Formats: sequence, structure tokens, C-alpha cells
Amino acid sequence: MFSRSKSAPRAPPPQRRGGPLRVARVLLRRSAMRNHIVLPTLLIATLTAGAASAQTSYVERRMDGFGGKNELSAQLGFQASLGGGTPGGFKMFFDYSHRLSQLVWLNFKVNPTFGYGEGRTICYDQFGNAYDCGTGFDGNGYAVDLLAGVKLKWMTRFHLVPYASVNGGVVPVFARPAGDNGAAVVINSGGGVKYFLTPHIGLGGEITFTLGPGFYSGHTEFYRAFNMGIGAEFVL
Repeated sequence: MFSRSKSAPRAPPPQRRGGPLRVARVLLRRSAMRNHIVLPTLLIATLTAGAASAQTSYVERRMDGFGGKNELSAQLGFQASLGGGTPGGFKMFFDYSHRLSQLVWLNFKVNPTFGYGEGRTICYDQFGNAYDCGTGFDGNGYAVDLLAGVKLKWMTRFHLVPYASVNGGVVPVFARPAGDNGAAVVINSGGGVKYFLTPHIGLGGEITFTLGPGFYSGHTEFYRAFNMGIGAEFVL
């Protein structure tokens, strides 16, 4: 056999079959790599956007948590006389408030009291005039608190809204057993708490004290009462 000359040209290597299949595999591999990059990126972007939205909602709730600027509330309870001719009995509480700031609300109250019972004590002043001087719940005579003032409300992250109020006004007193009708000039102060089921509806109660000079037919005395009510509040 003759040896092959080094200067003789070499035959080209045989081409491998399946070229298109190899190209397809490369493309699929690249597509899978892109999916491994794109999908986690989209997931991270979605989570980031959700966290930003939640943070924005939290900030908005903290800055403007009330559902509106007007409040209507209705409560049922009682007024207990702390002495003298102050009526005591079943009481209704009606409030209207308008928000002046996130903390301060302008407040108006109309709170009627319905005295009941026949066991009140009748006393006589130095001139012989009879007047009602019992204490507690069994108080004849009706009264209506006509009050205006301010209410301070604190929004918390737990849907609880504690508040305090200070109001002044007049309390007409009538239908007295001794006929000594009159009126008192009072300060009403206290506080309460409401739990908001929604941004517009809250449930809770309050405790207040009503104090001031009372001017009745034939005598004057110190009007003094303890009030307690439970009910609902609507923010509009």
C-alpha cells in the first residue's frame, strides 16, 4: 500500500445528521432559561406591587380613617340622679357631630330623660315651697338636655375609636310631682368607645356626668346626674 502524501487534501468530515433537531433543542433550552428568569421576575414584581398597595391603603386609613365628615348616633340608657331635684330614669341619647379635623368634631346633643315612679321624696325650702329631693333612678319629672360642644375622637388600627366630649347648654325640667318646674344651666362631660364594624357603622357606649345650677319654681339647687348609654354610630 502506498502511504498518503502529507500534501494531499483531506476529505471533509462527514456531516452529522439531525441538524434541525439540534437547533430545536438549543431554542427550547434558551426558551426555558428565559422562563426561569421572566417568571420569578413577574412574581417578585407582583408581590412588590401588592405590598405597596397595602402600605398605601394602611397609610390612607391612618390619615383619613373615618368614613365621612358627619356623624349621627343614637343610644339608649339611663340617667341616675345624684341628689336634689335632678330627674332620674330611662334616657335616650341623640348626637350629631361634624368633623373639623382628624381629632376635633363639633358636637350637638338632644337627650331626653323620662322619670318614673311614685316614691320620690318631697322636701320644703325655708319659705314652705315643696320640691322633689329624691335620689337614684326613681325620679319623677322629665328633662331634655340641649347641649353643644366638642368631641375628640381617636382612630386606632384595631377599629376602636375612643372619644371624649365636653358640652354646655340648658336642661329644661318639667312635669314635676310638686309642680316646681324649671331649668338648669349645665356642663356635660365624659367619654366612650365605639367598635367600627365597617368604616361607617360603629357600636359601643359612653358614660357622662351632667352638672350645673338648677333654677326651679321657688328655689334653686345643684343639678347633678350620672348618664350611661349604649347604641350605634353612623359616619356619613
